[in-house]
Amino acid sequence: MAEAFGTCSEVYKTIDDIYQRDKFRYYRLARESIWYDNDIVTSSPLEIELYNKKALGILLSEEQKEILYIIKHGWKRIYYRVKDQNILDMKSIDNILGKSYNRDDTKSGAIIIALFLAHILNREINWDDIGLKMFYANALRRLMHSYGHMRINYQAAQSADKERAQKLRETIKARAKITRWNYYHFSRPKDKNALNWNDAYGLLLELAHVSDSVVESNQLSLEEIDSILYTYLNVFGESNENEAEQFLFGGYLVYALLKAYKRVKETYWGNNQETLYLEMENLEKQLKNTEAERQRLEDILKTYEDKIDKLNKKVESEYRRAAGEVQDQLRALEKENEKLRAERELDKQELQSLRELFFNLDKPIEITEEEGLIDLSTINGVIIGGHDRWRVKMKEKLPRWKFFGPEQYNVDLGIANADIVFFFTGYLSHTMYIPAITEARKYRVPVSYLRSVNEENALQEVKHGCRSVTASNVRR
Repeated sequence: MAEAFGTCSEVYKTIDDIYQRDKFRYYRLARESIWYDNDIVTSSPLEIELYNKKALGILLSEEQKEILYIIKHGWKRIYYRVKDQNILDMKSIDNILGKSYNRDDTKSGAIIIALFLAHILNREINWDDIGLKMFYANALRRLMHSYGHMRINYQAAQSADKERAQKLRETIKARAKITRWNYYHFSRPKDKNALNWNDAYGLLLELAHVSDSVVESNQLSLEEIDSILYTYLNVFGESNENEAEQFLFGGYLVYALLKAYKRVKETYWGNNQETLYLEMENLEKQLKNTEAERQRLEDILKTYEDKIDKLNKKVESEYRRAAGEVQDQLRALEKENEKLRAERELDKQELQSLRELFFNLDKPIEITEEEGLIDLSTINGVIIGGHDRWRVKMKEKLPRWKFFGPEQYNVDLGIANADIVFFFTGYLSHTMYIPAITEARKYRVPVSYLRSVNEENALQEVKHGCRSVTASNVRR
């Protein structure tokens, strides 16, 4: 099952997602299993081995929900087809698989998945079926092979077979004129034909962009060289010195590269985060214990701090109350002073406007160049007083402004949102003036006065009065 998961790249992301949820437990389950270092798990390419081991931990957790979740992602069709079956034999499994699985490893994995699903879904399996018996026997042979049964093993070979391999090695050494068996001399035989074969194999390294230093750093011992020739004799029986020589040059290269690959895998597993999980788990436990002790000490400290805080509060309570009363009084006085200052400023502005009105009764207003550039359309102004005709004319010149007659009582004058208020002194009732000036003072709105009946002159007076209303205090 682990190998089936490991050889199906479609479920890698699903395996990763599940594995990360409880990686310490899954890793421990896999690492402590007899299967963790079994050849079925470890003899695959590095990526597949990685997922074999992750899948092993998940499978050993016996979390059926998670396992079925992985199967539905990688073998969805098989899941639903098995679910529809009443009994499974090899013929029905072949029908379920169809032509989708043409590689031996993926097909074997798919058959294992189908049988597992039949077991989980309580479907009957016909173990008397000859096809299933053959599959079971092959799986058992492979399992026994992973334990070393029926496996080629030079160290366990008969003495006579070892002597044949050693004798063949010496014959090849003489034929190819190899001076020494280290890779440097082995790859430079004196015999022309042997050199050609060695160069031909060496070009394969160039094709793969692999330096021959990979082979040189993984020198073969005499026993390993003899094991290559022992393999040749096992297959071909009688030795053909020419063929054996060619086989040795290629076999040396393959054997050295396999040693290098095993070293890479050993280095990976020696430094991979998976191997650090148990240490990380212990460190996390220590961290939790340290955190618990820290929390206990913090609780004690907080108890003392609370006691000190209560004493401080008791001492400071009266001070804060007294200080608060004084602050409230100061704030009230400051607020009153601020109000008086604002009222005084408005009174000064109003007095200035009245002075200008009084002293300029007999002469027209002359505005400055800066006042002439004031854009009255940007100012929210209110004009109170004046005859109806005068107000109509002024409204044409100041369409955004609000105008009120001297007898318009009990209406919202809009002074609260105004930038400035003008009173037309030539036609204004006392009844209208008092509430208007009171509201202007309430909202601290500047006040000015108009006297010209002529609309153009009145407009100049408006510009002159608006000189203090800058862009920063215009309300929009």
